[in-house]
Amino acid sequence: MVSPDPIAGPLARMNRAKVHLDLLVGMIGAFLNSAPYTTTTRRDENRRRFVFDVHIRDTPPDPLPFIASDFVHNARAALDNIVWALAPGSVRRRNPNFPLFDDPIRFKCDALPMLKGMKPELIDAIEWCQPYHGDEHFVASERLLHLNRLWNFDKHRAPFAVGCVADMASLAV
Repeated sequence: MVSPDPIAGPLARMNRAKVHLDLLVGMIGAFLNSAPYTTTTRRDENRRRFVFDVHIRDTPPDPLPFIASDFVHNARAALDNIVWALAPGSVRRRNPNFPLFDDPIRFKCDALPMLKGMKPELIDAIEWCQPYHGDEHFVASERLLHLNRLWNFDKHRAPFAVGCVADMASLAV
């Protein structure tokens, strides 16, 4: 059954993203709590430094990158779905999406022509969310840009989990 609320579908998709995010956070927490690495410290007398070694004992669970991918896809697609749901038919023919730019000139040149015909207050709301405002409007504005980059990356590559460990760290004494 189709809901009379035009953003019911996008909100359902965002809720689905939240389910994936909660699962992801839980899996990462469980993985980190399993002590997947150990560390040792030793003194290198020749170089007069301490050396910290990290020993990997376990790798991230196989489903982790796919759950992360599901979160990214659903969260980013929900933004596009909101624009589509609120766009009049004449704008829908241009396949509108939720534009995200870190440059106001690019927003004016690329986003405004695509959004032409939408209610001005909707265009203003979309512009207000743009990451080029930094934290001026809301603290998480740059996160939208990160979400967009992850989404573009995820569309073209298989997801994978990455851990980062320093190869060698030293501290002069």
